[in-house]
Amino acid sequence: MKRVLTCLRTALGALAFTFAALPSSATVITVNGDWTAGDPTLSPRPNRNGVVATCAAPKAYAGTLGGAWSYDIHTFFNNGPADCITVTHVANVPNASLFVMAYEDFDALSAATDYLGDGGSSGLPISFSINVPAFSSFDLVAFGAVGLGNYEFTVEGRNVILGNGVPLPGTLALVSLPLLAIGAGRRRRIVRSAS
Repeated sequence: MKRVLTCLRTALGALAFTFAALPSSATVITVNGDWTAGDPTLSPRPNRNGVVATCAAPKAYAGTLGGAWSYDIHTFFNNGPADCITVTHVANVPNASLFVMAYEDFDALSAATDYLGDGGSSGLPISFSINVPAFSSFDLVAFGAVGLGNYEFTVEGRNVILGNGVPLPGTLALVSLPLLAIGAGRRRRIVRSAS
């Protein structure tokens, strides 16, 4: 029993080291894009109900309104423990129609499915936040009036990266430390038992 406790303490120590070694400051990614006549459109378009999603108070999907809007999908990955991700509308030229919505995995045929949150309205400045599970991808969908304008928004989180998420080698090494500690403890126990 004493060996099991020692092994458990070693594993917990390695786990504490793993999370202490992960970045504590936020990473900010700036996304620049534009809507063109060739972009896909969604009709009816998402409704903006004025309610801002926060990590403390997630919101329900607000439904749809008439009319078609262009959209671009930007995929991100939370390359660490569960995190509160903040999205901020930065610039929208020449119009003020930017409306960013967050999804676990956006499906244009079912826009309510996998919905995580949005800023409640279009334009500037708007920030909202969403909870993203550990080591998972999420989509930010930039909606705007059909064929009009450029946009910019930022994404902020402790371990957020652009893309669909192949964990970085350093992160994989840090996450595997507790498993290595458990394996080493078991190996010592087996070797001692055989002697």
